Amino acid sequence: MNRDDGFSLLETLVGLTLIALVAMLLAETLGAGIFASGKAERSAGAMSAARSVLAELGVSRPLRPGEMSGEFGAGGGWTAAVAERVRTGLLVSYDIRLDVTLDGSGVTLDAVKTVPLGESR
Repeated sequence: MNRDDGFSLLETLVGLTLIALVAMLLAETLGAGIFASGKAERSAGAMSAARSVLAELGVSRPLRPGEMSGEFGAGGGWTAAVAERVRTGLLVSYDIRLDVTLDGSGVTLDAVKTVPLGESR
């Protein structure tokens, strides 16, 4: 057999095996990237919802010491633990720990909010 006749069966099998291994590694990497992207998107949605709830507290929802909770229409929910931090003659500050779950992703925010004393906020 002359060497110019082409590839042997063994060389062809080794080449196909290498191509299959590289394709498998690329597919696994792509799948992990898609999974991480979906998880980041869900976390960003939960963070956005948490910021919205935090903005409502003390404005459209009265801010008082104790536990508060609510639900989202998308199947998530939130709970807030509110504790009075400082009270002056004109202002009162609250420590807020807000836990939000949305689409299987959870976020916890810790914040301090100050509102004028005597208002029903």
